[in-house]
Amino acid sequence: MTAGFFAVFLVSVVFYLGVKPEDVAAEPSLSAIIFGSPEPDYPVVTFLPVDIFPNEVNFSRKPEVKAESALIYDLTNDKPLFEKEPQKRLLIASLTKLMTALVASENIKDAKQRLFVLDEDLKIENPYNDLKSGDNFNLEEALHFILIRSDNAVANVLGRSVFKEGSKFFVFEMNRKAQQLKMENTLFYDPIGLASNISTVYDMKNLAKEILESYQGIFLISKIPEIKVISPAGLAFNLKNTNTLVSKIQGILGSKTGFTPEASGSLLVIFKDGQKMILSLVLGSQDRFKDSQTLIDWYWRYRN
Repeated sequence: MTAGFFAVFLVSVVFYLGVKPEDVAAEPSLSAIIFGSPEPDYPVVTFLPVDIFPNEVNFSRKPEVKAESALIYDLTNDKPLFEKEPQKRLLIASLTKLMTALVASENIKDAKQRLFVLDEDLKIENPYNDLKSGDNFNLEEALHFILIRSDNAVANVLGRSVFKEGSKFFVFEMNRKAQQLKMENTLFYDPIGLASNISTVYDMKNLAKEILESYQGIFLISKIPEIKVISPAGLAFNLKNTNTLVSKIQGILGSKTGFTPEASGSLLVIFKDGQKMILSLVLGSQDRFKDSQTLIDWYWRYRN
């Protein structure tokens, strides 16, 4: 028995010596499997089969948002991915300024036209006090004010200046455009969002889609985190985005915030996933940023 064991041991040693370590294929180095720069446009985990972590990712679970109404919508394929009270008519506050920007962009033909701030504009409720009567901007500069820092005075300047008939006609055109876009549950009373302007997440989806198709520059401005605008008089206006998530949202194309005590918070976001454009929208939210982040995070887990 001892001789037999020794024979087996000897054969094993010979076999081991015959297969030298250098004959075995080397394992790939870590650097060979690390993602290079730039990083992927979406979470790496989405490349893996969903059943690898069955207890951690539940694609059937719906996002828990507390907003009165919410929507995640695939604009490219024209289909809802998640909705909550989608037909509920709610106050939209400064989301109004998206329609203001669209109507102004459609009707101001001279890009160099100067739009002047008057005393009546400065009487509008506004959290900013750096404007004065006589300041003037072209359309693009004015859009930076209303889309980035949601400036009420400059929104009033646009509403008052675009048509010779004045603000009432501008609001009429806002409502006419809403009808054209089949925003059947929407009604505008002012170009700012301080009045009782109402809409639904589906109607606002129609507006966002029109802007993307016809005046995408509106959204390109709205995603700027911070910028300095210099007036003809050499005055510098520092504009900081009211959307605190603007630099954190993957693939963002644009956004707009809204808030009044009566409306609570609202936030519309457009972001890109490959060739697809996705809309996230909350209305009537006590925490618009948290609700929006919940929707967007849910989307990246839900996506195919």
